Amino acid sequence: MDKKAIEEWLSNFNGDALGDDAYEKNLALWLLYNFTFFNTDEVKYLCRLLLRKYIHKSIDAETIDNQMIGELLNNTTFMPLGKSSESGSYIMYLFRQENNLPIHFFHDWGNLDVKKDIVFIDDMTLSGSQAIKRIAEKKYKNYIIDEADVKDVFFEQLRDKKCNNAKMFNSIINCDSSDKKQLIEIINGNRILKNRKLIEEIIDSESLIKGKGLLSELIIKYKTRYSDMQPSEIYYMNRLLFEQCFPKGIENAGPPIPDDRITLLTLIAGEKAKETLEKNKIKLVYCIELDEQSKAFSDSSIAFSSYNKEKEDCKAMCEFYGKRIKERYPLGYKNGQYLIGLYYTIPNNTLPIFWGADNWKPLFIRHEKNYGRNVYVPGRYI
Repeated sequence: MDKKAIEEWLSNFNGDALGDDAYEKNLALWLLYNFTFFNTDEVKYLCRLLLRKYIHKSIDAETIDNQMIGELLNNTTFMPLGKSSESGSYIMYLFRQENNLPIHFFHDWGNLDVKKDIVFIDDMTLSGSQAIKRIAEKKYKNYIIDEADVKDVFFEQLRDKKCNNAKMFNSIINCDSSDKKQLIEIINGNRILKNRKLIEEIIDSESLIKGKGLLSELIIKYKTRYSDMQPSEIYYMNRLLFEQCFPKGIENAGPPIPDDRITLLTLIAGEKAKETLEKNKIKLVYCIELDEQSKAFSDSSIAFSSYNKEKEDCKAMCEFYGKRIKERYPLGYKNGQYLIGLYYTIPNNTLPIFWGADNWKPLFIRHEKNYGRNVYVPGRYI
């Protein structure tokens, strides 16, 4: 990074926030001084370190030999946490290269070997919410009901006017019970997924909470922590309810991947992510942890230590300019307040004054994800 780029970035701080442009520039430079930026060599080193940490956490022995390592890795399937175009795949590529691992240890989303331990790889897991969502999608890989899962006897059971379960389901399904395709679309669609009243009626009428099976676990979580449940978990619970309420009518689904066989490897983990993953029984291996001290304006901030006045002034400045850049999260996504970046990306949890491009001259370039269908060319979307 050259002096000209820094000077151009500093020109954003014109005194509008604190009434003193020189003071604002000094505060901005102090944040930059405390910014941690990982270059190519450092990221590659973290990839090598990450494998060593995974091996030591997985093998419970005082002395680890090559045979133990070979057995562990041969029973492991490595996968990117996100889609093939996202950073998890990029890090997995570097992870394979830097550790000289055979390519058959690695699989994509459509080629999952569920007989092995599943190890997801990502670069940063700061809040844990996206990680849990992505992992749940794979854990409950077989949750969706397709036409092959629905047997002919199911339609006979559904038309049985004496069956209380049939009455409850028909009240919401409300379609031609002979049209299998339409029925499948409704079962897998939002009409079942979002109808909490229907599901709770079925749960209460069948007393399905008895026992310690997966259905019981999902029902308990549904009743006590509905807001924490992933859509895939609710879909899976719906399928198990269909299997329970219409015996032999719905093909039994395969079991989900057990929690003790799922691990997430990440270069950088946030304190909140650790709590979230632990609560969901997902093992986490990481190289660097970001805690409250890593947040620029926390009570225990390393960046400002005991300089409380400067910290409060700097926070006010970052909030002021941050609202111009990213109105919804002026101090970073989910109030991240981080001072961190990697050579290929800047997380949105980092202070937007470093990477924001809306009405702002950024110091670092952040490539926002395009979740739409349009393609951007200079000046417009097509």
